[in-house]
Amino acid sequence: MRSLFIICFLFSSTLIFSGEPPKKSESVKRKISKKVLSEESIISAVKKIQEAPEDGIDDLGKLTKEAISLDYNDALGWCYFVTAQKYQEKGQPQVAIQYAQLAMTTGGPSLLEKQILLATLNSQVGAYSKSNTSIAEFKNYKSISRTQSCELQLIQADNYIGLEQYEKAKAVLENFSCRNQPEMERRYNAKMAIILISTGKAEEGVYHYNKSKETENIRPKSRRKTVIADAKKEVSEALKRTSNYSLDVEVLSDSIGISNNGNASMQNLLLASSYFELGKINETWETIQQFKKQPDYDIIDHSEIKVIQSLANYYADENEYRKSIDLYQLYLVLADTIHQNLKELKNPKGLQNLLELETLRKEQELTKAAMQQLMVEDELKGEVLTYSRLAIILLSVLIISGLIGGYFILKSSKERRIANMQLALRSLRTQMNPHFIFNALNSVNSFISENDQMNANKYLTSFSKLMRLVMENSEHDFITLSKELEIIRLYLYLEHHRFKNQFEYTLEVDEEIDEEQVLIPPMLVQPYIENAVWHGLRYKEDSGNLKVRFHQSADALIIEIEDDGIGRRKSAEIKTKHQKQQKSVALKNIQERLSIIKDLNKVNILVSTEDLNEDGTGTKVRLEIRQKL
Repeated sequence: MRSLFIICFLFSSTLIFSGEPPKKSESVKRKISKKVLSEESIISAVKKIQEAPEDGIDDLGKLTKEAISLDYNDALGWCYFVTAQKYQEKGQPQVAIQYAQLAMTTGGPSLLEKQILLATLNSQVGAYSKSNTSIAEFKNYKSISRTQSCELQLIQADNYIGLEQYEKAKAVLENFSCRNQPEMERRYNAKMAIILISTGKAEEGVYHYNKSKETENIRPKSRRKTVIADAKKEVSEALKRTSNYSLDVEVLSDSIGISNNGNASMQNLLLASSYFELGKINETWETIQQFKKQPDYDIIDHSEIKVIQSLANYYADENEYRKSIDLYQLYLVLADTIHQNLKELKNPKGLQNLLELETLRKEQELTKAAMQQLMVEDELKGEVLTYSRLAIILLSVLIISGLIGGYFILKSSKERRIANMQLALRSLRTQMNPHFIFNALNSVNSFISENDQMNANKYLTSFSKLMRLVMENSEHDFITLSKELEIIRLYLYLEHHRFKNQFEYTLEVDEEIDEEQVLIPPMLVQPYIENAVWHGLRYKEDSGNLKVRFHQSADALIIEIEDDGIGRRKSAEIKTKHQKQQKSVALKNIQERLSIIKDLNKVNILVSTEDLNEDGTGTKVRLEIRQKL
């Protein structure tokens, strides 16, 4: 990149000292004077979008580009200001702050309106102290209206609630002077509800919450759902924080019954959480089923789906595996969705649009400067050479800016590729777990079919513990060796219990290995052990031996799975036609996972397989993890 910069500089310098001044074109003057839209028409269009229920962000982007190209300062200020409001309504306050800060540097709305918006956004992103500092400065404004003063009181109360300074929040609202305005009254009651609930006055808090609902119909329907849902969620979270689960159930049950809209999806999850805390398992299950009918995929917080995992663990302990697996699969889908949503929030489209608009704005400023320079050249022909040199310098700056932009585009492309690989890795793990669970359940079924109740119960208890471990570790790309060994020990115990007379096993871990420090991919070793049992030892006429060993070499962790079974050749011969056509799903997934792990984490895991004896019997699988994690 540095060498490219130097080449561009030398190129521009050569042109400056050797080039002829460019000739002035009459089209430049025509381009400057040409204005497709008036500034007033752009501002009018922006204000219509501001009042519209739709987000209108794409249309705002087009109007912003028009305002930049036509150099309309007030129109540009309105574009940035309303875009910030729209991203605020979309629940992306971090993006909204960037647009609001740009609005501060342009014209358009009053400075006070912009500062109030910034104070609100800082409150929403958790910068409560910063927001309150800004609010304190508003006292110097003599022209502040009563409505604006009330708006600032509500923001300040929100900040104190966020800081858990509830008495200060209550003191701010005691002098609230806009109780005669329905919307202000609704917001006042909603905030008082949270304050009272959080200070141990839950009944009074719910009363204020119900008072806030009485004024819900004053908002346009298009915006009412989001505002009401946010208030209900805040009240529900306050009730949960103070362990008022019964009251929370009453509030949420009532609101779900009367709303019947898309926001009921999240309310069902909140309601299920309270039911679970109250020990009402059947109600928890039914409420989650209601959520499944209309799931909310905009969730960005793992705590909101924790109740699904908790209920899955409960049913696993109760041996209700159908329900447990159903909930576990729902949890995995939502967990992956949350992961993807968080990725998008870290690199939102709004910031990409902002970068494009700012680039256009800078280019417009440079182009404007170049045009003004050319017009001066017409009047000052004696200084043509000097001004032409300046134009070439500006052109070089644009070229360098383009090269820098290209660098960041390539960097962004690489980050997207890594994100796609991580998503593929999660997908492979979710494919492997059901395969593993299905094979384990076959063993359970065999005990049941043999009417061996004692062994079936014993086997199910160990299996439920194993399934919980698999569920807990499946979310991670790497786990400690101790956790992987716990899974392996349980699995070996279960398979040995299933095939009592078929094999004996040993598991060896060298003493110098720190099991808590060494990290490996979850479920890395189990598929190879499963392959040894099911395809090597199971078909052996007499009892076989299985040996699993972990030891450390100078530069690698070595894992060896060794069996004295019938061997790969004999196993292939006795397979059915259908079995020959089907590859092992778990082993295939392992190979794909190892390839992705190598690209993502620079961890090289080598796998080799060999026959132990000349007659083809016995098999040894060796895994080498080349880099310590």
